[in-house]
Amino acid sequence: MSRSHKVIFIVGPTAVGKTDFAVEVAQKIQGSIMNCDSIQCYSHVTIGAAKPTELQRQKVKHFLFDWVHPPNQITAAEFRRQALLELPEQLKQGPVIIVGGSGFYVRALEKGFLNVAPVSKEISNKWQKLLDQEGSYYLHHLLRREDPEYSAKIHPKDGYRAFRALSLMESESRSMTQIARDSNQQNQWTFPTLKMGLTLSKSELLVLVKKRVHTMLELGLIEEVQSLLKEGLKDWPPLKSVGYKEVVEYLTSLTNPKNQDMDLTLNPEINLQGELFLQNELHNQIVKSTLSLIKKQNTWFQMDPNIKWFQAKKPDLLDAMEWINLNL
Repeated sequence: MSRSHKVIFIVGPTAVGKTDFAVEVAQKIQGSIMNCDSIQCYSHVTIGAAKPTELQRQKVKHFLFDWVHPPNQITAAEFRRQALLELPEQLKQGPVIIVGGSGFYVRALEKGFLNVAPVSKEISNKWQKLLDQEGSYYLHHLLRREDPEYSAKIHPKDGYRAFRALSLMESESRSMTQIARDSNQQNQWTFPTLKMGLTLSKSELLVLVKKRVHTMLELGLIEEVQSLLKEGLKDWPPLKSVGYKEVVEYLTSLTNPKNQDMDLTLNPEINLQGELFLQNELHNQIVKSTLSLIKKQNTWFQMDPNIKWFQAKKPDLLDAMEWINLNL
């Protein structure tokens, strides 16, 4: 094994099989697994977060899982600070496999954040007003005039990024290109890195998502959420994530008389039918939300040209394992 152990990113959409493959890789190369999923950082959320099982954690060392306890919450910047504290020590022992579907956390870890002061409300309001009045294309035109290099990285319809860039440029008296260049020098990622992604077709992912949601509900996702709500954690960030937020809405509907077509308390049989109907609707809604999340994840990761993609199927996974071994 090389003295300079590598970081191996395994990314891709929810339910594609990242965790299982990462454990297999870690066992073969004697590495450890680091979490890069925004929800798996939190303790007390297990079923809906699809964390590695206890058996998987026994097979391979895992870190940065379950380290944020309720009612605390973290930002991507805080996650990055903690990860960069632990990574060097773990890399002394062997390769580290970073697993996650949270594209923003992956980028935060690698790229860091812009080194800028907060933008004043006066400047922010000025550009927001202009965006509201003139639209994203106009702001993109202004940005292209002031910083053509950076504007080329932004779609003309992306009004928020154009607004953000123009606000920062006025606040910092620097171009966005210069701001990014200065920040990159301070946030430089110094670890030797491999990046691979797992993917499947929409129809294949749909089957896996339906199976996963069914399993989560069977394992007690509703009861898990009920327990957290009893602790007063309705506004805790994990409960606003896909899977959890739908269960919160489902539990709210059970106690909302407006959603009841009849007095279910008078007839236990009707009550059972009503709950079964709502649970079926819950299942469908979680599946729908998960598919929407997957679409966003795919869009995000496809923008990274450094990711080597493999189908999450046995022959291709063998190729992926060989590719990792050849590049370690």
